[in-house]
Amino acid sequence: MGGLNTLKLVDATRKREVSAEGRMREKVIASLKLQQDLARAELEGRQHSVTVRRYEEKDGQRVLVQRSKQPRKWFWKGTNGAYLFQMSYCNTPVVIANGQKVVEVGALDALPAVIDTLVQAVNAGELDAALKANQKNKPKKRVTAKR
Repeated sequence: MGGLNTLKLVDATRKREVSAEGRMREKVIASLKLQQDLARAELEGRQHSVTVRRYEEKDGQRVLVQRSKQPRKWFWKGTNGAYLFQMSYCNTPVVIANGQKVVEVGALDALPAVIDTLVQAVNAGELDAALKANQKNKPKKRVTAKR
């Protein structure tokens, strides 16, 4: 215990550089940018995929493996031929305004501009209340016993 006496101990906590709202906005904006990339890829007639890292069991060892994954699109073609966009956070559709969750985009080439508008709204904090409401409905992570 003699070594600990030489240390200068203080009662301090680390301050977070980004607030909880800032982290929430960053996650939503990253998801919106991904959807914008998916829309541009569909306009160009190509597939867009992302690389994910997972651990898998091989010969009794956990090995880090990179896989290609096709993200889920938040847009689709409606029955009237117009494209629709539904933003999601915490696996729940976000109420954008007036209780409405879906934006009618029209043509697919207008979708990147609509997503830019949503990014600006998230940056301005216009959707903070709706995003926080979705956070409250977020399911808790279950703790599972190790095998």
